[in-house]
Amino acid sequence: MRTETKRTEPTNALDALVDVLADRIAARLRDGAPPSGDLLTVEEAAALLKVDPRWIYRHSQELGAIHLTRRKLRIPRSAIERRIARGRR
Repeated sequence: MRTETKRTEPTNALDALVDVLADRIAARLRDGAPPSGDLLTVEEAAALLKVDPRWIYRHSQELGAIHLTRRKLRIPRSAIERRIARGRR
């Protein structure tokens, strides 16, 4: 019979590490992409569209969002600019 070991790390420390890694991945993606391929945070995208950040999460699939983690999204600036050009939120 095999016994399982419990993780003793606090969840908030693990979440902090995941956030740091997600930001580094986003920076690498951004650095390797052409200028028109900028990635925005949920808050940046929401500010440009003048909507609540929850709206961004609900419409993430149609915006072409990139899931860095379960809780971290990046939205292509080009998708936001297209929506603004069409006059849609």
